[in-house]
Amino acid sequence: MSAQRGIFVAPFDELYDPNLLAGLAARAEERGWDGFFVWDHVRYSAPASAVADPWVALSAIAARTPPDHSFAASRIAFGVAATSWSRVDGRSGRTKPYAG
Repeated sequence: MSAQRGIFVAPFDELYDPNLLAGLAARAEERGWDGFFVWDHVRYSAPASAVADPWVALSAIAARTPPDHSFAASRIAFGVAATSWSRVDGRSGRTKPYAG
């Protein structure tokens, strides 16, 4: 399945609770969204005061049952939304330009 309409969530402050994110993903699926993605960075600075661990958040999303508790298979795609490690310069931590 290729995502056609997805939601990208930066899990800071009010959105740092994995259970809340799982509920939002379930609601997104109910309403016909194709994808639900969380930012996979764990570093943050002011004014943010809290950030979710992306892997814990994704685990909560994967473990949740559909809202009707039918245990039906989920159709929504979910994952992290970030730059691929192959494009990050290990020395500076900056994104490399595309070659070509």
